[in-house]
Amino acid sequence: AANLTSIPAANIVGVATGGFKRSGESSLQVLEQFYLLADGRSVSTSNGTVTTTNVTAAQTLTDSFVAATGSSLTYQPPAGTTELIYEYEFMVDETNASDRYLFVYHVDIDGTAILESRGSEYVSADHQNISHHVKYAFRIGSGSDNATTGDRASWSSNKTISLKIARWSDSYSVDLHRLRYYNPGGAADNIIRRPYVGITAIGQLT
Repeated sequence: AANLTSIPAANIVGVATGGFKRSGESSLQVLEQFYLLADGRSVSTSNGTVTTTNVTAAQTLTDSFVAATGSSLTYQPPAGTTELIYEYEFMVDETNASDRYLFVYHVDIDGTAILESRGSEYVSADHQNISHHVKYAFRIGSGSDNATTGDRASWSSNKTISLKIARWSDSYSVDLHRLRYYNPGGAADNIIRRPYVGITAIGQLT
C-alpha cells in the first residue's frame, strides 16, 4: 500500500464509475434484483419503492382469470436494462372430492396477457402442499411492444406485472397459499403460506 503513494498524479487519468471486466468479457450484468415475501414489505429500487401485497388468506380460484394474490408488482427497471425476469412462487392445495386439480395461468403486463407465458398444471391424484414456481423473461429496447413474447420497446415508467390464474372448472378446484399438513401425526393444519415475488433486471450500466 505504501508503494501506491509513488504513483505520479499525472498518471491518474480518470475515475472508475462502473465495475471492471476482463478483455472480451460481456458487459451484461445484474443491475437490480429482489425476491420478496408477499407480506407487505417494501424495497427501495433505482426508480422508487416497490411494495408487495400482504397476503393473509388462501385464494380460491374460479373459472375466470384473476391476479394471483401477492403476484402484482408495480415497477420500473433501471436505465440500461435489456432483460427483465419476473418470478412468482406459490403453494397449491387441491380442494375437491375428486382428489385432482387443474389450473391455468399467464403473465400479464398492464392488462395485456403475454401469450408465450401461458401454462397449466394438472394433478390427477390426491395432492396438497405443492409449490409452483413461475419464471418469465422479457426483452427491453428491442423492436416494438410484443404481446406474444412480452418484449417492450421501452420501459421508462411504472408498469404492473402480475400472474393471472384460473381453475379449469369446479371439478378441478384448488386454493393457493395454504399448507394443509405440517405437524407430524396431527390433523390438518391449514397454515397460510405467503407467496414470493421477485424481479431481476439485467443490462449495462449507463
